[in-house]
Amino acid sequence: MELMQFEKQYNVKYLTWVSDFYDPDLIMKNFFRSVEINYLAESQFNEEIVIKTSEEKNNGLIFNHSVFRSSDGRELCRIRIEWSRIIKS
Repeated sequence: MELMQFEKQYNVKYLTWVSDFYDPDLIMKNFFRSVEINYLAESQFNEEIVIKTSEEKNNGLIFNHSVFRSSDGRELCRIRIEWSRIIKS
């Protein structure tokens, strides 16, 4: 059971790495409307990774991220995040 809990926490790391891409202003004025994560391969502790990001044009605030392992170029996961504006009343 402990191993499964560790794996779940580690999987959140991909989302944490991708979150570093965003400007703090965008984070403060918006929230995640949806997050889709497609895990393709595992990463290991201390591996160097590369994140490629693109924005879907004419479709609101939607970003697509691909996380790659630097050593062999293998794609580890894909993350699609849709943001919505915070409405202040």
